[in-house]
Amino acid sequence: RFEIEEWPVVVAEINLHALSEHASTTHAFKALPRFPAAHRDIAVVVDSGLPAAILMEVVEGTGGEIVESARIFDVYRGPSLPEEKKSIAIELSLRSPERTLTQEEVDATVKHIVDALSSDFGADLRD
Repeated sequence: RFEIEEWPVVVAEINLHALSEHASTTHAFKALPRFPAAHRDIAVVVDSGLPAAILMEVVEGTGGEIVESARIFDVYRGPSLPEEKKSIAIELSLRSPERTLTQEEVDATVKHIVDALSSDFGADLRD
């Protein structure tokens, strides 16, 4: 006995051959990028009621075509911030499909994003 009386037991049989008949035979792929990405992390302090999705819309819309991806990796509320504020940390990945970006281009894009967040939401860059 396996002594599993207290847990429900479920058994299923799946006919993989029947499923494979309906599977797609085309495989989509994306070629590897020719040029390297530049990665930057920024953390901005905003009102705690501001939805992160709205903040990300501005980040993605302001950065232009070279913002390959932007993702939130931390949201902080704590004693080092006022109670009505939160810090949102964002990882930016920037890449041009045509050439390697210069340090100046990357810095200018990040500054443009931070300036837009500041003017739209009163965001402050966190140290």
